[in-house]
Amino acid sequence: MVGRAKSDLEQECLQETKKRIKVSETTLHDREVSFYAERGFPLDHKRLKEHADAIARARHVDNFPEAGVGKDWTARFASDHNDCIGMYWTHALDRSRARAVNAYNHEHYFDLLEEVVEGKGGDDVIPDELKYGTDESGLQRGVGLKTRAFGAKGTKVQQQQRSGDRENITVIVTICGDGTSTTPGVIYKGEGFQAKWKQDNPLNCSLGYQKKGYTNDTIGRAWIEQFDKETRANANSQRRLLLYARHYRIEVLSYPSHSTHIYQGLDVVIFSALKRNWTKVRDEWERDGNTVQKRSFLALYAKVHIMTLTSDNIKAAFRKTGVIPLDRGVVTASMMAPSLTTSVNSVLPIRQESPVWYMSDMVRDYIDYQTL
Repeated sequence: MVGRAKSDLEQECLQETKKRIKVSETTLHDREVSFYAERGFPLDHKRLKEHADAIARARHVDNFPEAGVGKDWTARFASDHNDCIGMYWTHALDRSRARAVNAYNHEHYFDLLEEVVEGKGGDDVIPDELKYGTDESGLQRGVGLKTRAFGAKGTKVQQQQRSGDRENITVIVTICGDGTSTTPGVIYKGEGFQAKWKQDNPLNCSLGYQKKGYTNDTIGRAWIEQFDKETRANANSQRRLLLYARHYRIEVLSYPSHSTHIYQGLDVVIFSALKRNWTKVRDEWERDGNTVQKRSFLALYAKVHIMTLTSDNIKAAFRKTGVIPLDRGVVTASMMAPSLTTSVNSVLPIRQESPVWYMSDMVRDYIDYQTL
């Protein structure tokens, strides 16, 4: 009887809430659940209950239980509105990234992009085949992504043996708007180049080394010189656009700080596939009793690079980030919603974090050197 009376009271309070404060369950979803989810603060069952309780108490609903709505109220709410809301695993979004992708930065970035592509005065328009995007990605020799695998029924976790070597090898990838890519660069961790690193190099990768296996000014300068040599003939004296980071008629355009997960095609399309394919190829190599060494990396990476850097994937990278064709609408209001809680006008470009700014500084130093 007590349980039934409580249930009846909950129903009465629910109806009173709908009638007196005009916050039906549907309205609550529209104004609360979606609102917080879009801004990067999604509600779980506990927080949804807290919001429902707070709304009712703030409007002084008569006879509202001290304990608030019942323990099953949020489940019923989700069930009743499963056509418009659902439960999902959350994915961490860094606050700096959430703030960076805002309406002001978005419009300013595309204004700059359009201005550079169209040119000024007697400048030629940069064609799609002379638009490039570049970035680096780290691959760990013995660590990869999680994969789905078969195991005994009822097993919660399926273990998978890997070497566990976390040493980083950096690859520098450059894609072109015509669906091709340039020769990749590979940076090993080391104090100097070792003869034993000499190996089969199917992609003719440019090799470098650095104490921690990352880019620095010296590597960056060598890379931009290599990029210029490799793309100069195709440009035939026309301007080229390098989305990253002007001399030799190479136009420089950096991404807004902390926003490459939205605007950079390599981050949006290529690198996730690259790491999935690296995990697959590396696991196959280790199943045969091998471990990934610097002297065997290039042949393995060549397989991954060819699997990933397809014409379709490259063109999708430019398309999904609104570069080819030029389309500001690819970044929707919902994608910018997490910035609404903190948005203020910003000034671009904002100083990028290491190791990204190494490349930007390198490009500028190289340009200054060439103009002396």
